[in-house]
Formats: sequence, structure tokens, C-alpha cells
Amino acid sequence: MDFRRIDVWAGRAGLLIGLALAAVAVAGWTMPTGVRPEGVRLTLTAAPTGELAVTPPRRVLRSSPLRPGDSALGTWVITNLTGESRRVQLRTVAPSRDLDGAVDVLATSTEAELLAGRLGSTHTWGRAVEIPSGSRIRVRVRLAVPADATGYENRAADLRLELRSGASR
Repeated sequence: MDFRRIDVWAGRAGLLIGLALAAVAVAGWTMPTGVRPEGVRLTLTAAPTGELAVTPPRRVLRSSPLRPGDSALGTWVITNLTGESRRVQLRTVAPSRDLDGAVDVLATSTEAELLAGRLGSTHTWGRAVEIPSGSRIRVRVRLAVPADATGYENRAADLRLELRSGASR
């Protein structure tokens, strides 16, 4: 038996095994791809007042995680419970100002656009709509994350639609 020949083959086999182990180690040391951050989860509620009923009561919408370009829709009905026509206005209330520039709000009825703009701009009272005595209006609300939004990732917010009414003139 020629020991020189065995030594040559053993050296080559060792080299191949070493290269294979190095390739496995390099593949294992690569950084994993990052986990994409979750979007913003939004809940929108509306509460009745003494003069106005809200259907469905409380929750208007609950979104899945929203990212830029995504939106969530909710529909609800406001009923005038009084014996006179009422001018009704809406505004949003948020627990913090963190998402004021990262969420768009659009609330419309068949009569008018009641609220429109970035969340921060809808904290003031919107356009009034008149609801005759005993009548109701359907309101559609759309919450969206605009394409240029930042700071929305991995957040959640419980937003509230506040109602205000006054006697019509």
C-alpha cells in the first residue's frame, strides 16, 4: 500500500470538507431579512348625544393594520330625536397627537362633506349639516394612510367622532 497516495487523497478530501463547512457557516452568518413593520390599527367610535342617536352604537370601524395607500371604511346613521331641525357638526378626538400627520380623514353624507383632511386638521368642528326633526342621515367615514406618511408603524389609536348640534335658524 502506498501511503503517499492515501495522504494526497486525505488532503484533498479534507480540503473539500473544509470548503463545504465554510460555505455552510457563511450562509448561517448572513443577517436575516428584516421583518416588515406592522401598520397602524385604528378604531373609530361615535357616541350619541341627548338630541342625536347613533347607529350602530359606539364602534363605527376597526381597521386591520394600515400601511401607505390602505384605507378603512365605516358607515353609521345619525338620527335627530328632537322636535326641531338641528344643525350637526363632527370633529375627531384622538388620545394623542402622534398620528395627526399620518392619517387622512374623510366623512361625508349625501348632503355635504363633513370632515376632510389630515387627522390633526379634523380636531376642529367640521361643516354643519341640517337634520330635520325625526330624520336621519347616513355618514360614511374613510380613514387612510397617505403615501407620504411616516411615524405610523406599529401603532394603534382609538379615535372618537364627537357630535355637536344646535337649533337651526
